[in-house]
Amino acid sequence: TKVSVTDLSRPAKVLVDGEAPPLVPDEAAASAPAAVDCAEILRSAGEAAYIWQIETDRLIWSDNAPAILGLRDERPIASGRAYANLLDAGNARTRFDAVVHSQEADSGPGVPYQVQYAMRMGARSPKLWIEDTGRWFAGKNGKPARAHGLVRIINDRYEREQQLAYL
Repeated sequence: TKVSVTDLSRPAKVLVDGEAPPLVPDEAAASAPAAVDCAEILRSAGEAAYIWQIETDRLIWSDNAPAILGLRDERPIASGRAYANLLDAGNARTRFDAVVHSQEADSGPGVPYQVQYAMRMGARSPKLWIEDTGRWFAGKNGKPARAHGLVRIINDRYEREQQLAYL
């Protein structure tokens, strides 16, 4: 085993077989990024974020949304109506239902929702199962005015749940 001391001006750091010891808390903080890169976290987690301005029906997406949803660009998902056109007709409940038809009232912090639904890029294409989790916020009239959330593909999980339900 080869051992060497790397810096005599600070407490000794011993390299064993050329490997650095684990970082101590001060070193870990110094090597941590100065800010959280939310876009990178979304990409690596396979999730896309959105804001839905309900009055104008405008959907604003994180840059990775088309890639997550298997699209070339954002045009097919630029509005709530356009997004809804991609959803499978057999869905029992969608984001629209969870938000616009919610029976809950927003007392200030918004109203959480979570829904699963299927999306199809074409009549013969396979279903993509989506988990949509977010929060909607009421306007002055008390009705939903804005929603924001995350979507992710859950095909494998959905299939496992269906198999368990069958058993």
